[in-house]
Amino acid sequence: NNTMQYILGCELDDDIKLNSKIRIGLDGETMIEFDEHQRHWVVQSPRAENLKPIVESLFWTNLRKRYVKQYCVDVVQKVIQNSTMKEN
Repeated sequence: NNTMQYILGCELDDDIKLNSKIRIGLDGETMIEFDEHQRHWVVQSPRAENLKPIVESLFWTNLRKRYVKQYCVDVVQKVIQNSTMKEN
């Protein structure tokens, strides 16, 4: 058995997105991740070479952009709004 992980996250400062992270792992090892500053996918393991054309496809590119723009920021904002750790 194998376990595939998708690690998705974003960092906000006063509701402004500073950074986002997208990594795909297999059995606890990072296979490939998106470098937001260079705007391309970086293969972290030779086993992930076959994944690169898939994640660079138009479908996955649009999905990644939509996730970062719509979903990630909204979820982080809601967590902060509902968190007991939020400063008043």
